[in-house]
Amino acid sequence: MKLKWRARGARRMIEKVKVYPYPVQVQGTPYYLVEYIKFRQPQGRAVIGDPQTLAADVPRAHEILFHFYALSEKIQTDGRMRAAVQIDFFKKPLDLTEDNPHPDLQAGRKQLSKMLQLQLRYRRAYDRFQETLQQLEQSQEPITKQEMEQAEYTAGELEVLQYDLVRTIADNTEDLGGYIRAAEKHGHWEKLTKSQQVFLRQLIKNESLMKQEYQQMDVSRNGPLEERIDKQADKMRSYKHRDQKEEQKLLRVLS
Repeated sequence: MKLKWRARGARRMIEKVKVYPYPVQVQGTPYYLVEYIKFRQPQGRAVIGDPQTLAADVPRAHEILFHFYALSEKIQTDGRMRAAVQIDFFKKPLDLTEDNPHPDLQAGRKQLSKMLQLQLRYRRAYDRFQETLQQLEQSQEPITKQEMEQAEYTAGELEVLQYDLVRTIADNTEDLGGYIRAAEKHGHWEKLTKSQQVFLRQLIKNESLMKQEYQQMDVSRNGPLEERIDKQADKMRSYKHRDQKEEQKLLRVLS
């Protein structure tokens, strides 16, 4: 509340003040990112130190804070709905046909199994980062190099996993459609819930749009998965760097 009160020094008429919860430490002083909001729209930002703000430390503090929060927002925006996809949408069809010898099920099963593993890893990565944010909020400790590297790695990991998921679906709609037809033929389809059936049918729709989506994604496409994720994490180190420099020029000065 003290920080919020001090941050009001740069507030303009009818603006609300938001102090972001995770600080960064520069020269032993914690610094927080402040946002000024009017009619639910951001109007400007500032950086505030506790107990005092040193002008010489503001650029470095802003660089770290902007980068961490930009990556956090990207992970939340890109990952929230995707991580929430139910695992049973993949697992239940696989479980139902696990001991089934019919060859017309096997190609589709292979793709569903691959998608399940990708979705499980996607969810684990997303959930781990949410746990890190919760720990930061509870401890009120500053963002360290470890949390920054995790944010960069997680953002890169989710992008690569999403690329692989979309590509697996788009490039294998024939196998997935064959699996649905075979499941209906052999009496497995009616054992799935309505939502599971709808999910599987949606996978084989909009093939061209999904191909266009993954072809436009700026991710490393060749090589082992772990190497591709490392390369994508490297790209995340300069994520929105130009935006950060532009915002830094417009930071409000606290009186």
